[in-house]
Amino acid sequence: MHCPAENPSASNLDPIQVTGCGQPFPAPDTTLVVATDNCAAAPTVAFVSDSAPVVSGCQETITRTYSVTDACNNSVNVTQTLTRSNDTTPPTATAPADIVIVDFNQPLPAANVELITDEADECGTPTVTFVGDSEPVTSGCAQTIVRTYNVIDACNNVLTLTQNITRNIDVTAPAAGALPNIVSPCGLTVTAPTAVDTCAGVVTGTTTDAVTFTAPGTYTINWTFTDGNGNTSTAVQTVVVDPNALPEIGDLPAITAECNPVITAPVVTNPCTGTEVTGTTTDSLTFTGDGTYNIVWHFNFDGTDVTANQAVVIDDITGPVLPSLPTITFECQGTVTDIPVAADACAGTITGTTTDALTFTAPGIYNITWTFDDQSGNIDSVTQTVIVTAQAPVAPVLPALVYQCPQTIVAPTVVDPCTGNTITGTTLDNVNPTTEGTYTITWSFDFGGSDVLTATQQVTIDDTQSPEVPTLAALSQSCSITVTAPTAVDNCNPNVVGTTSDPLTYSVPGVYTINWEFNDANGNASVFATQQVTVTAPAAPVLPVLEPLTGECSVTATAPQANDPCTNAVVVATAPQTTFNTQGTATITWTYAFSTGNVQDFQQVTVLDVTPPTAPVLADLSQDCAITVPTPVATDNCTGAVTTSTTDPLSYNVPGSYVVNWTFTDANGLTTTAPQNVTVTSPDALTQTLTAQCNNDTSNVLDLSENLPAGAPAGGTFSDPANTGALQGSSFATFGLDNDTYTINYSVSTDGCEQQVVFSIPVSAEACEVLPCGNIRVHNAITPNGDGQNDTMIIDDIDADCITSNSIEIYNRWGILV
Repeated sequence: MHCPAENPSASNLDPIQVTGCGQPFPAPDTTLVVATDNCAAAPTVAFVSDSAPVVSGCQETITRTYSVTDACNNSVNVTQTLTRSNDTTPPTATAPADIVIVDFNQPLPAANVELITDEADECGTPTVTFVGDSEPVTSGCAQTIVRTYNVIDACNNVLTLTQNITRNIDVTAPAAGALPNIVSPCGLTVTAPTAVDTCAGVVTGTTTDAVTFTAPGTYTINWTFTDGNGNTSTAVQTVVVDPNALPEIGDLPAITAECNPVITAPVVTNPCTGTEVTGTTTDSLTFTGDGTYNIVWHFNFDGTDVTANQAVVIDDITGPVLPSLPTITFECQGTVTDIPVAADACAGTITGTTTDALTFTAPGIYNITWTFDDQSGNIDSVTQTVIVTAQAPVAPVLPALVYQCPQTIVAPTVVDPCTGNTITGTTLDNVNPTTEGTYTITWSFDFGGSDVLTATQQVTIDDTQSPEVPTLAALSQSCSITVTAPTAVDNCNPNVVGTTSDPLTYSVPGVYTINWEFNDANGNASVFATQQVTVTAPAAPVLPVLEPLTGECSVTATAPQANDPCTNAVVVATAPQTTFNTQGTATITWTYAFSTGNVQDFQQVTVLDVTPPTAPVLADLSQDCAITVPTPVATDNCTGAVTTSTTDPLSYNVPGSYVVNWTFTDANGLTTTAPQNVTVTSPDALTQTLTAQCNNDTSNVLDLSENLPAGAPAGGTFSDPANTGALQGSSFATFGLDNDTYTINYSVSTDGCEQQVVFSIPVSAEACEVLPCGNIRVHNAITPNGDGQNDTMIIDDIDADCITSNSIEIYNRWGILV
């Protein structure tokens, strides 16, 4: 068969746009190709291949190739372009702001997709739809729902947004409870009671009944408690005005707070006197944690303790203020480390918690739900979005490096686009070249797994610079000098040491020149510099100025110092004596031992005490009958005894006030004075009150010496200032005396100190009454002050044989049994 070398004829196919998102490309179809050949037989059409996809924005395109072959194997290719949408990235948008409805019992707002205003998608305009509301969650008076919206793009990629809506719900009336009865001994005006409401807190009662009462009787007040949210409760309170009753306060208004209340002591008015009485309590006024606490207040009404209760209700109903959390974006992977916090009025700063993962290693969109718990029953949450994107590593293009001098080649680095870690290159090549030349280093970068990329870098070492010509400072020194070789700065060696054939040590005064050569040993030309050296004769040493030294008790001199004029060494002067304790003026001779010979200098020292002793603070002395004054002691700034003296007497036995003038003299003759007050007092007279005595009994004679109070010495003299004639020595006869109270004085002198006792003796005919059974006598007053007199209540003859049982009742000033 004759086969001409002419290809068959065929045209490229029309492009295909696949509808929908993420739909597969259609399978190859050879029937779509229309081909002809100049020979009679129809050419053969075959599928060759699909090219690698090319992605541009949201579009993915491939090129499909078919071959057309005739019977003589002449062949031609035709192509077809196929395109489809391949969008897998969700749209973006910002969740609508949370809503808090402050007013009570208001309806929830309707869902509104218009609240989302910044929805966007890289492949078109997304659609916002309302999904639904969660079941309400109630905490205290706050009710919260979570409203959900979806943002959907053309390829059904979904972004979910949530919005918290909180409103206040109150359907419970205030809890009034049972109101206490009020009992008052006099007229009063009743203070409105309070009730506790779950949402409104403390609610004060109102009434149309009278609240002021002046006449004795029993009254009723009907109280109404309204929380302002349409909920009402009532309570009845009884008021009794009873002149015989104790003052009654009743329960004080309750205090309600969410946390940390400040408690102020309550003040009530004495209903009878009109004076204000401030309450006191031993209960704690600090409260932590929700709950109801009780304070018992005490009010002192003219010596009577009246108590009142006051409730403190701690109820934290306000949840934390939720933060607005930004979207977090990671490339490849990442861990959320910024833990959000919320602010709470009672608990302070609250750190969020979550059960969601905080580490993300795969690309995608994630939500973290953060929960904030104030430990008082208020728990709120907020959602944070985390987006993880993917990115492949790329090998770096490394620049060529040119150095003048050998140095360590620093390994280059690249940043892993997924982990964010810095990847440092490694190599088996030499990175510490020591000679000039050109080197090629192959660096490897290991991104983990099978991602190991390489890059080459060219490094050239070529020193082309001579050392810098140094400017050498002129040297000058007295006595002698030895010169140290100077250095020059070279680009490869910072310390190129100079060389010279001239001497380096000079000890004869004069001016010399040293010629220095500097060579970097890298083949570059040497540079030269000269240095002038001067040796001078030594100067006279410079001595410090020695100031005169003074002190009150002693002076210790510090040795002065000076520099040696040739060696510049520090020379410390010496002296035969450096410490002086004797009052007066002295001169120190200082000697400096310089290398050029000894040099002397002089310094004046003066010891002069000008501070007198410090007098002590003398306490006033006081004593009954007589006193001997002890000698006080003073202190002094210098050592040595301080002498205490006075020309005044030191012993006094006559009652009166005296002054002792003390003089204090130190070892250097300086003095100071101080007065001291001394008082001699007479002892106070003792009082002895006897029981009432009968005045119609001739045998009733008291021996007063047997009735002396404890501690009173015996052997004194009794006297009757009224001259009743009833006193004979220590015997006092009451027969025939008038009904009255009589005073008898008793005086006794001990060691020159006189002490007196005053007897008070009541005499009356009533004391002579004879009781039917025993001589029962109840004393109507006691003074329990611990002085040994009338400290206990006594009922005379209560233990008489004719009395088989007894009891006692005590009443207060209002006639009420206590």
